[in-house]
Amino acid sequence: EMDDTHHLELRLETDSIFWDRILLFSIDSAKTGFDKNDAEKFLNNEVNFYSISRDKKLLSTDARPISNESVITLGLQTKEPGTFRIRVMKAYLASSNKLMLHDRLLNTWMHLENDSSYSFSTTNDTTSKSNDRFEIISQKKFAETLINTPAIRIKITPVPARNYIMVRYHSPETANTTVRLLTLSGSTVKNIPLGMQKEGQVSIPVGELIRGIYLIELTAGNQINTQKIIKD
Repeated sequence: EMDDTHHLELRLETDSIFWDRILLFSIDSAKTGFDKNDAEKFLNNEVNFYSISRDKKLLSTDARPISNESVITLGLQTKEPGTFRIRVMKAYLASSNKLMLHDRLLNTWMHLENDSSYSFSTTNDTTSKSNDRFEIISQKKFAETLINTPAIRIKITPVPARNYIMVRYHSPETANTTVRLLTLSGSTVKNIPLGMQKEGQVSIPVGELIRGIYLIELTAGNQINTQKIIKD
């Protein structure tokens, strides 16, 4: 039965509490969307951990064809800030498997092996506990998705920043260009219109900001590139 099927069990825990789990089954005849092989997630009051099907259903049991080309989005909900770990309770996967757990917020990676665990914290900031934070993906596949993304190149110095950041940018063509400094939850802190530009640089004072992680978003025409910065 299921013991013969390639599968993965991920548990969300704190030191003393087992909060939730996700079961992922590799079944070639299953769909990446919701079907009879899946079980929908019943939401708990405190903490929830689930995968998300292609048609955006929240799942506690998720059966789909799984390969090194797969991208499996994992969702997390928690009311209170806290420190958690994702533990690989069982990883019975094909020997050719190259999938990893990816924390998109911090861009850290963990191999999916029995009993490996990944510790992380959530804050009151919604991006630390959302449907965008974790995914299962191969690093090669992730690199390919990056190559296809923004045509605008931006370089930000210094890292971490204390009093100012310098944003250098280069777009494929001249376009109406704007730089925004955002909080992680997407609130605009500063909005700087640069007019019609193709390349250049802009210095942004950040001395008055509290310490933490922020986003720099550069928009040129219909192209966008967003990068994280650390304010010291």
